[in-house]
Amino acid sequence: MTRCIRIRMKTSKIASSMIALLIIFSSVLLSRALAETSPWTTFYGNLSSYERGSQGAIISLDLDPQNLMNSSMRIASREGRLREVQHLITLGAEIDSRADTGETALMVACRNCSVKLAKFLIQHGASFNAADFDGRTALIYAARESCAPIVSLLLSKTGIDLEAKDQASKTALDYAGENSVFEVGGPSQKIVALIKSVKFLKYSKNTHLKLPN
Repeated sequence: MTRCIRIRMKTSKIASSMIALLIIFSSVLLSRALAETSPWTTFYGNLSSYERGSQGAIISLDLDPQNLMNSSMRIASREGRLREVQHLITLGAEIDSRADTGETALMVACRNCSVKLAKFLIQHGASFNAADFDGRTALIYAARESCAPIVSLLLSKTGIDLEAKDQASKTALDYAGENSVFEVGGPSQKIVALIKSVKFLKYSKNTHLKLPN
């Protein structure tokens, strides 16, 4: 009888420990899922599934392992943690997965001017012409943030879309031109020159013009 009670107590302790670990693990996953959203989004925006009904707002969190891995990869990209991004992609994170804004890891890297990260993502197949839900591409993000190294990297890629426009009807060149007004010999002026140079080369190739030596 005493032995039976002891076994039950041990089993109860093990179960309690497992429940505690499960709660901790769930809290970590939940914090990762929420990390890509602002406080306002938590109440009014779209996390994974958001519905408005007659009884008010209903928020549904997506705890699918693949989606959590993708979210973790984008968060690591935002924070510039290259090794973690590499590890998560090795585990199966989808390189072109999107946040609720439509941003991909590459767009985040371009916005933050994380050159090594952007280079890694492109080398591993990230779509450099993809646009977020505001129409912004990786090139537009890099130009907006005056990140000349990433602009140069993107311009070296065959098929890069120089004419992509966001919802404000602005291209990467437009943003670089606006930024260059406030610079003297700054990175945006270099970006303007780079984009114009690539556009000229493409025009010359398409019209079969011979470039001067």
